[in-house]
Amino acid sequence: MKPGKQHPHAINGAIQAATVLLLDEGRRATGPFPLKEALAKARAQGKDLILIAAGANPPVCLMADYGRFLFEHKKRAGHHKPVREKEIQLSANIFEHDLGVKARHARELLEGGHPVRVVLKLRGREKAHPELGQRQLDLFLAKLDGIGAEPRRNQVNGSVFVARLHPKL
Repeated sequence: MKPGKQHPHAINGAIQAATVLLLDEGRRATGPFPLKEALAKARAQGKDLILIAAGANPPVCLMADYGRFLFEHKKRAGHHKPVREKEIQLSANIFEHDLGVKARHARELLEGGHPVRVVLKLRGREKAHPELGQRQLDLFLAKLDGIGAEPRRNQVNGSVFVARLHPKL
């Protein structure tokens, strides 16, 4: 198959070289071979011939199972979900039990390797008493003491408190 969107490497009959340097599955060079002989060796072992370095002289081919090769190639390239910041919202009049439930959830997220952003918004008459919101945020962070790295706090706009927690490395 020719390299393209579906197959990023030339394999088996799509290789256009007269002589190739053949690597076994352990990536040890077995020597330069004519293309037909290299294909015959790969078929005899039930493997595919994968062109991995077309610009080399002679081109380098790997004798391996193509599906497994692609899997390991993607795994090495780091195709995994990026760690995203999770957000937990609180309010100034949250009850003790609810605060504990949210703290437990934040603990699970931190242990899972996710950074957590804690947002406490003051609404209406709560804005006249920002110290109540600050106290609730302090209680929440006290429940998470020792789990993540030291929290970074900042107050945004006077009515929104934000704290960022990061997992320990």
